[in-house]
Amino acid sequence: MYTSGIDNVTWLQHAWQNRLQSLFLLAVMAGFLALLGWLLWGRDGVVILVSTGLAAMLLNSSISLRLVMLLYQACRYLVIDFGTSKSPK
Repeated sequence: MYTSGIDNVTWLQHAWQNRLQSLFLLAVMAGFLALLGWLLWGRDGVVILVSTGLAAMLLNSSISLRLVMLLYQACRYLVIDFGTSKSPK
């Protein structure tokens, strides 16, 4: 079994720091989109750009895999490991 050199408390602290940093980045991006929408189109632009950014963020995880698979004309396949540890000769 692989063990890392980091204890659980430190790992949890880093995990929470990463979550807070990600939340901060998302807030900054939403603020930038709101500012851009306000400068270009006023109040309607804020609503349009922030809602478009939110939709893109929510759909990103499902669309990106499908898009990459489509671009490379790849298909999914199932790999089954039956637990054999013998290597072919």
